[in-house]
Amino acid sequence: MSSTDVEKLYNEHIKPLPAAERLRLLAAIARDISPEARENRSIMELEGLGAEIWQGVDAQEYINALRQEWEERPAANEARRKWSEVAGIAPDMTQGADAQTRVTDERRAADAQRERQRTGER
Repeated sequence: MSSTDVEKLYNEHIKPLPAAERLRLLAAIARDISPEARENRSIMELEGLGAEIWQGVDAQEYINALRQEWEERPAANEARRKWSEVAGIAPDMTQGADAQTRVTDERRAADAQRERQRTGER
């Protein structure tokens, strides 16, 4: 069926229908073609998609710029301060190159302390 035939069919038979009937028709068509549209896909099909966007971008410089932007946001700094209080670590421990290691060490120490308190050990 050519596109002009489809347009003629639509204009003569479908367009005059009330909106509710057109929606029912649309749902019926969607149900009819959905098995075709549901073919199994792999996430690996996305590999490399958009790679051209990152051409010439140094990953570390990009991350540093994001971190700097984050540091400049007052709301982010407040959230970091609150998180630091909840986690029981000093705010300066959430910044810097070794932050993840320090945070992990602090968290492990706090977990061990809580476990000792729970079991009655000292």
